[in-house]
Amino acid sequence: MKIRYRRFLRELKESPLPTVTCTTCGFLTIADRELTDAQRVMIATPSLAVTPSNLEQLTCSRGLWRDYDLTYSGGDAGLAVEEATKERKCRGYFEYCPGWPPEGHRDLLLRSQDRRHDRLNNTLFTLLGALVALAAQWVAKRLGFP
Repeated sequence: MKIRYRRFLRELKESPLPTVTCTTCGFLTIADRELTDAQRVMIATPSLAVTPSNLEQLTCSRGLWRDYDLTYSGGDAGLAVEEATKERKCRGYFEYCPGWPPEGHRDLLLRSQDRRHDRLNNTLFTLLGALVALAAQWVAKRLGFP
């Protein structure tokens, strides 16, 4: 029984996030500019003869390339492409929407988080209001009010 409980806790701690690559994320940039769909395809398939310019400035605009930042120094295009195409469970991933710069993706992410927070608050206060109404009805019935 104890072993199952520990396994459950370990699985619970593991991230439920899907495995993704940075090439499909809206926060992947070259020199702080949005990448086009063509540039994303070129980065995702390094066997193509064509590559985007300034690949040494390829980066995550949210700064979530921990392994890259800790391991590599300087701007090496091959290592940056390797980091961008590595499969990972990223807590900062936000799917790329064409035409939106990284700042726009940040705004979209914040709005979606705000909506989720608002829905949670609305649900909580609705349940709380229902409980208060039930308690008031019960008290009224106990005191003999019609």
